[in-house]
Amino acid sequence: MEAEINVIWALDDFTASNGATLIAPGSHRWAAGRRPQPQELVPAVMPAGSALVYSGRLWHAAGHNTAETTRRALICEHVLPWLRPADNHILATGIDRLRSLAPNLRRLAGVALASDYLGFVAGQDPEQWLRSATVRARDVRS
Repeated sequence: MEAEINVIWALDDFTASNGATLIAPGSHRWAAGRRPQPQELVPAVMPAGSALVYSGRLWHAAGHNTAETTRRALICEHVLPWLRPADNHILATGIDRLRSLAPNLRRLAGVALASDYLGFVAGQDPEQWLRSATVRARDVRS
């Protein structure tokens, strides 16, 4: 079972010149600690509307955009509930905006316990933390 599966939806064409995502094919099966050599990274060239689905263990990176065009994408990280995605959606969304969301949208943003033991914020259930009257900067970092 994969712990993380990612999807990159190309909103613009992905080309080598506009910085298409670089991947190291087969790297999800490499021994721990192995890093790709530059020649092992290949651009994931694809037309707008395509999607690249890959294991979270696959080496990938943004390519260098040398073109005059954009390379926009929508990236979705699908992770097991006991993992946190690479981006901290709780902090990125902001406390006030999270409070304004419906409970099911807050859960999608990560405001939920992963289990009885994982997912606490400042030592408490994320929903309880979010409802608290004062959220201190110290709480956000813990």
